[in-house]
Amino acid sequence: MKILTLIEKEIKLAGNYFWLSIIVLIGIPIFLNQQSGGQYSGIYTLMITLNFSIYFLFNNIFLNEDKYKGNLYMLALPFGKNRLVLAKYILAILIFIFAIVCYKGMENVGVYLNIVFSQLNYSEMSIVFFVFSLTIGIFFPIYYKFSYAKIKVLLAAIMIFLPTWGLVLLKYILDIEVVYQKFVISTCALISINILSIIVILCSVSISIRCLNSKN
Repeated sequence: MKILTLIEKEIKLAGNYFWLSIIVLIGIPIFLNQQSGGQYSGIYTLMITLNFSIYFLFNNIFLNEDKYKGNLYMLALPFGKNRLVLAKYILAILIFIFAIVCYKGMENVGVYLNIVFSQLNYSEMSIVFFVFSLTIGIFFPIYYKFSYAKIKVLLAAIMIFLPTWGLVLLKYILDIEVVYQKFVISTCALISINILSIIVILCSVSISIRCLNSKN
């Protein structure tokens, strides 16, 4: 079974929530920038957008997969288990890429909508990608180790609390302003953080495969 077929299976499991996740990628940046006049940082806007989109998408995928015992059924089919795991990671990364494309596109058309968009730079994209890699890198293995019923509260906490109150609390706890301040990091740091993000995802994939194999 090809990896594209498995990705299509994930989208079908999500149902209408797949389209909701796409709407979120477009609607939240418009709403936040319209409300703030473009004052929110790219990190804050993109992280909220991405986490809510990922939450709506994978919450329903996990729910239906548990409901219909999807992983157990797929394990009985004659293809590598690593593809079953890779499909989720690839879908999440595609959502991340689409979120970037949508945001950069809206930056260009914002003037026609009378909306000032906060400019999203490469440093902010890389920082969000690192946080994104940690989020899915931790959560996907936990899902494969346990089940949706046991981790659904944790999923909501990570996806909803982290990009909203979590970023706001950084200001009061560590005196790090993320909501309004723009970030620019050096080229060396930019390369390093992207390499680290890839390593986190690859390690997470490996752990998820082991967790799925343990169910056999």
